[in-house]
Amino acid sequence: TQNTTGHGVTMTSTHSPSFTNLTINNTAGSGVKGTTVTNFTFKNGTINNSGTGAGVDESNIAFNAQSAGTEKNLDGVVTITDNVLTNSLYHGVDIFNFDGTQSNLTVSRNTLTSSTSAASSLGSAIRIVAFGSASTVANITKATLDANVITNFPTGSGILFNCGNANGAGTGGTCGTPGSGTNLVTITNTRVTGQASPNQLGSSAIVASLTGG
Repeated sequence: TQNTTGHGVTMTSTHSPSFTNLTINNTAGSGVKGTTVTNFTFKNGTINNSGTGAGVDESNIAFNAQSAGTEKNLDGVVTITDNVLTNSLYHGVDIFNFDGTQSNLTVSRNTLTSSTSAASSLGSAIRIVAFGSASTVANITKATLDANVITNFPTGSGILFNCGNANGAGTGGTCGTPGSGTNLVTITNTRVTGQASPNQLGSSAIVASLTGG
């Protein structure tokens, strides 16, 4: 897929889509865009130059609708491995939920590279957010982020992992399973490198936070 005026791949209310060896180049929207998707696999793919139409949060892989504040964009088993993700306007991988449970999230052995220009790279390499609302909450049972190689991202972070329901009327969510020795959130063997001054990494290499609610 290349030179599209929208997203490279669009999914709505889709169950268990799986993509292997897919190449997506030059999309006005995101390379892959989805909402209300259950289970997702993207392996050995290449996505380059996403978001040429300058839309907010257009990314290489984007499950990130936020207009209602209750979205279940992606849940179930998620596997994003062995991909080359480059030159997204915002994020390389962006998974933003207000509802649902990701039972096993794996983002591993990916190479994520952005432009060195802050005007052309407005996000983070990997952004995982599990928030909630007064009536919904997003959870992550287990997450493994391993052996990703991240370069540039002059505006954002290498990895941004944020969990918790900030709405005081809602139920607090969990990332990892309290008391479990196996259902953990792990970030390991990852290399994050900004370009030399003045276009260094925009924030921290890895940011992990929990919001109470």
